[in-house]
Amino acid sequence: MQSSDCNHCLEVIDVLGGFFTLSHRSSSLDGSAPLRAVQACTPFLEGNAYGFHLTTTGIGLRLDRFGNVKAVQLTPQARSKLSSYQTKLRRVVRQGHLDAKGIWLERLATGAWWPSGRSFNLWTGLLAKSRGGVWMRLTRAYNRETIGLCVRESVLAEQERYVPLVLEMSCAPLPSGLIRLGGEVACLNPIRPGCGLSLSDFGKGRTSLEKFHQFYSPDYFREKNSSPPTKKYKQLVAQSSGLTATDETVPACTLFVSKFSKVELRKTNRYLTPEGIKTRIREAPFEYAVIRNTCWLRVASDGFSFDIQTRGWSRKARHIRRRWVAMFGGRSDYSIRSITNYSAPQAKGEAQFIIFPPVWAATTPGWSTMVEGFSGRGYAGFRGLIWTDVLPKVLGVFEVDNRRGVVSIRNNVPIMRLIPVPRDLMNATFEVRGLDAQRC
Repeated sequence: MQSSDCNHCLEVIDVLGGFFTLSHRSSSLDGSAPLRAVQACTPFLEGNAYGFHLTTTGIGLRLDRFGNVKAVQLTPQARSKLSSYQTKLRRVVRQGHLDAKGIWLERLATGAWWPSGRSFNLWTGLLAKSRGGVWMRLTRAYNRETIGLCVRESVLAEQERYVPLVLEMSCAPLPSGLIRLGGEVACLNPIRPGCGLSLSDFGKGRTSLEKFHQFYSPDYFREKNSSPPTKKYKQLVAQSSGLTATDETVPACTLFVSKFSKVELRKTNRYLTPEGIKTRIREAPFEYAVIRNTCWLRVASDGFSFDIQTRGWSRKARHIRRRWVAMFGGRSDYSIRSITNYSAPQAKGEAQFIIFPPVWAATTPGWSTMVEGFSGRGYAGFRGLIWTDVLPKVLGVFEVDNRRGVVSIRNNVPIMRLIPVPRDLMNATFEVRGLDAQRC
């Protein structure tokens, strides 16, 4: 794929000629997303489409009983992409894209994959560099992905030199002993570093939380009970589509929390650089927030309906309710429903549940918050984008593995990651060229 768009924020050289490909994923997951979500769930649709997805076919990972990769199986088509492998590496060096004495060439010269402890590294055949001050997060695919496969998160901040896109993966033991890499394997998310993240008691956020309070009005619940979904959020987003981030705007994201909220501000410590994988770079580190589970949670599903139980939440909910009433008065009964119900099913017939942590995010105009659910035993977190400049809401959607039926999430377990992103990056593009192509 070749892009001539001046908005592209990623430059890629395809060394192996299609061993992996980079593409924009459709918001409806090529029509496989539930109709209800396509009609009304804007955060889910934007989470599906955000970023550039790495796709491959014809690669199988043969596992031992512990989940370690013991062999790689290739179809004839995939094997043909690795023909003249060493010759292509030498051309990369001659063209100056890789250091002849660097750590990457030393590693890639042994082959396109190699083990590293319990992890397995796979080179996509792509060299990449960010541009325009935008960085890239390399993550798992989210929302539609291979069962049992986990991709370790990395950040590509390099703007001058190309870096090999290498996936560090771990695999869960599977009865079949085989993971086939088909469809999306990983995703590159454009991010803009420098957004200030801060925590504040939610009692100090009345101005921002007023938007939340007004959204969950009596009319909202009346309409929801009669003919869900209401599409109120979708309409709110449409009305606010003119909000854009400007160069003069100092990006900021404030997370309003209660004393029961468990939120940590973290810094990325894994960067893909021309000198190899580093834990830090000279630029300011990329920050994000992690929300931990506030109470013990048990979710049982038969594939159609849910039974959700919490332990240790009722007392915390009563405390939050008292403080919320003190802020907004007795007229706040309806908005209270949306802050004291910790978890709920997504919709009948869908094996998904939602967690509503006692956290509210408020971002600078033109910035959204990307919410990524962590995965655990028997459940997988989804990715979504919420316009937190118009509605300071945080929630996570998780899918239950129906083969287990019952999921338990312990107190204090990480459940969500929050990352502020400017919405102009939702239209970002990339440029891919081969070894023979010349840049325009």
